[in-house]
Amino acid sequence: MKIKENIQFESLCIKAVTGNIKPDEERILDKYLSASEENRNEFKRIQALWNKSKITVMPELPNPETEWLQLNARIEDYERKNYSYQKPKHKFLFTFRPALSAALFIIFFLSLWFFWDLEIKKPDYELVSTGNKEHREINLADGSKVLLNSGSILQFPGSFDKKERKITLKGEAFFSVAKDGRPFIIFTDNAAVTVLGTKFNVRARGGKTEVYVKEGKVNLARQNLKKTSVVLSKGELSRIIENEVPAPPVKSDPDPQLGWMAGKLVFDRTPLPEITDELERFYDVRITLSGNSLSSYSLTGSFNSRNIEDVLKMICLALDLEYSKASESGDQSSKRAEYSINLKK
Repeated sequence: MKIKENIQFESLCIKAVTGNIKPDEERILDKYLSASEENRNEFKRIQALWNKSKITVMPELPNPETEWLQLNARIEDYERKNYSYQKPKHKFLFTFRPALSAALFIIFFLSLWFFWDLEIKKPDYELVSTGNKEHREINLADGSKVLLNSGSILQFPGSFDKKERKITLKGEAFFSVAKDGRPFIIFTDNAAVTVLGTKFNVRARGGKTEVYVKEGKVNLARQNLKKTSVVLSKGELSRIIENEVPAPPVKSDPDPQLGWMAGKLVFDRTPLPEITDELERFYDVRITLSGNSLSSYSLTGSFNSRNIEDVLKMICLALDLEYSKASESGDQSSKRAEYSINLKK
């Protein structure tokens, strides 16, 4: 990776792990992560460093000198009011300063121990990412199973909390959640998906979270705004775009949502930029749209060809466009074909 690209990649990684990344930056980061295993390992390294270096905010400890002066002043004031004689100045200071210092030292030590113990007891989080053309099956500690689609990231603890099960998703995954009484919560950039035990698909890309339910019921809500939630039943679909409220659940054909698990790409009035993003992940290629007007194109169709050029031919035929193969980029071990979709000349 070139120096300029490396700096941009590290900057995007830092924004991602600190929660400050924007949707357009996240799309760029996803492409970096899909490009190579080296990039994904570097992201994991930055993630681990951030988790280890988070600063625990500790309550401010008393200043021994200030506390002593205030205490001594109160004692002297009490003695002046209740005794007819004056005790020697600084006698109390001389007698009790060592004990007070020792007590404050013990308080300080116990505070450090308490917060250090809390830090140690925090669950260790695992991070699993997939590159282009890659699926991964993950078994969680509670018996739940996750099938992670290409170009996706899943973060989860090695063991769940006693009251609830929380994980984080960037990208797309199909969940088979085990029932055990604890809520299972999936956080995306803009939504929270809550279930007890069911099977469903979550797609979280480009500021949009989309949920399709195969079995059971699922609650979909904006993050930190549970009053806007909707409940989805079997065969229903809903989505949250950016900071909008969840769309009302609608009945949906499962193929556009679950086709990827069977090696198919199914689009339902899908905008062309989203189609090319999906093709890039599915075939590990790069596709450029030449001209802003192409962003307004959309397509409905199903593709299961193993050849990217066959798919591009069908898409261009349906939309009256044309494509060309540009070049190959990357080193010998990670060459990626590049294509351009254009208006017909």
